[in-house]
Amino acid sequence: MTSEVHSRKSSRQLLSVRSLPELRAQAESLLEALCALDDGDPALDHGATLWFGWSLVTLRGGTEGAGLVAHEPDFANDPLTMTRDDLSCTLHYVAEQQQVLGYIGVRGEPVRHDQRLTISPDCLFQELIHLQRREPAFADDSGWHVGFEPGSRVSRDRVETMRVHELLGKRPGLLKVLVLPRGYVTVLRGDSVESIVDDFSQDVWSGRRSGPPR
Repeated sequence: MTSEVHSRKSSRQLLSVRSLPELRAQAESLLEALCALDDGDPALDHGATLWFGWSLVTLRGGTEGAGLVAHEPDFANDPLTMTRDDLSCTLHYVAEQQQVLGYIGVRGEPVRHDQRLTISPDCLFQELIHLQRREPAFADDSGWHVGFEPGSRVSRDRVETMRVHELLGKRPGLLKVLVLPRGYVTVLRGDSVESIVDDFSQDVWSGRRSGPPR
C-alpha cells in the first residue's frame, strides 16, 4: 500500500508526516505535538529531534522551502545514524502500544528504540515467551527481560542484550507490550498476548480473549 503525506501548518511553517493511510490518527497526533512545539520558543528547525513513543523523530528541511518533514530511524539499515521520511514503522507500533495500554486501562512507562533489554539465549525462537520489566540495571537498560519463565532469577552472566529496535528483525510482536510499567509480567504465544500480570500480581488480561491486543 502506498503511503500518504499528512500536513499541518503551525504559526510559522508547514510540517509534514508521511505514513500509511491507516495510521492517519497517529500521524495527526504527531503533527499536533510538532505544531505545539513550533508555536513555542524557539521554533523548530532542520535537525530538531523529539521522542514520539518508542521512536526518535528527526525533522529535516523539505525541498524548495516546503517546511519541515518528519523522519524516523532507518530501522532496515542503521537506526542509530540513518533516517527515512516514512514514519509507518514508528506509528504502527505506537498504535499497537496505545491499544494495549488503553485496553487494560493503565498508564504506560516509556521505552526507547535505542534502549537495551536482556534476553535468555534462544528464547526468541520459542512459541511461548515471557517478559518481565524490572528496575534498570545499567545506563541504557529498559528494564525488560525476555525469557522462558515469569519471575525466574536469571544470572546476568547467562543473558544476552540487544537494543529494542533489533526485535523488528527477530520478534516484532513483542514491541506492543514494551510500554507496560515496571513490575509487569506478560506472556505471549507467538505474537498473541496470553496474559498480563500487574505489579500487584493481578492478571489484568486473561479472560479478555474476545478483543485486542492480539
